[in-house]
Amino acid sequence: MGDHYLQQLKRGTLEMIFLSLIASKPMYGGEIMAILNSEGSPYFSGAREGSVYPVFYRLEDAGLIVSVPNGNQKKDFHITEDGLQKLEEMKRYWAEFVETVDYFLKRTEEKD
Repeated sequence: MGDHYLQQLKRGTLEMIFLSLIASKPMYGGEIMAILNSEGSPYFSGAREGSVYPVFYRLEDAGLIVSVPNGNQKKDFHITEDGLQKLEEMKRYWAEFVETVDYFLKRTEEKD
């Protein structure tokens, strides 16, 4: 159960994490993978192009980010105004979600 459960959590949070990183400054995909691998241990380390770029494409298709050539044969991802608004919405949902899950976990612990 652990691997499948973790994969679902990661899948549900990567878009929010990517938007948050790109909101801090434009980045290319390799930069984001390096950050995930160095700072996301143990849950987000091991990021690979095959799992990361589909997230970029979804965000770009949704109009939340745009890719801009940076002159180094790479494209930097920039967050759009819609992306900033979506990120703020995601942060609110995340805070409420965590609070609700914590409530149920504590409620269960209190009944033991």
